[in-house]
Amino acid sequence: KEFGYFSRNLHLIGNGIGMAQMQHLLALSFTDQSEALIRSCSEMNFHLRPLFGKEDEFTGAFYILIAANSFANPLLQAEELLELSRILENHELNCRNKIKSDEFLRSKIIDIVGRATGILRGMHLLDVNEAKFVLSALWLGIEFDMLPWLSYEQIFQKLTELLTDSFFLLEKTLSKNEQLKMRIEWAEAFKRDLLPTDFEEIKTD
Repeated sequence: KEFGYFSRNLHLIGNGIGMAQMQHLLALSFTDQSEALIRSCSEMNFHLRPLFGKEDEFTGAFYILIAANSFANPLLQAEELLELSRILENHELNCRNKIKSDEFLRSKIIDIVGRATGILRGMHLLDVNEAKFVLSALWLGIEFDMLPWLSYEQIFQKLTELLTDSFFLLEKTLSKNEQLKMRIEWAEAFKRDLLPTDFEEIKTD
């Protein structure tokens, strides 16, 4: 407090600390409510943005909630961000409960999780778009009690690698042979770390 605050991001330099929190809003995205949420957050002076930089069918419904004003009082900013985060969480949970009680929607979720598991089991190459889709669908599968062998820690580990690994950050600058080699290695790593040795089918009850 005596000397101010430090930031590793030059765009966030000021007399406060920028606050952000990751959100996984697959149910809200699945039911086409994400755009309305982004507008609502903006009206409250917060930004809700796709975690991987653009919003399309491959974002995996990972978002980051960011406080717009990095010059605000950090304690007040944190309280407001956490309150909005809880509101988003409640909307997401309500949406998931609706999906669970709707046979048509639940069948579509089972299909998404099953396809992601199939991709994971059979893939030989892995690119960044598939990785995002697979991780998002597997996360939802954990929350719907469909994938008893998986844990949140395993998903978080892969998400961290996805955000920091130089291959995914610099993939387009690599030669075709280098890309092929890295995509094979990443596919093997995902299969090794996210599938059990004795693979179980997903639970649909």
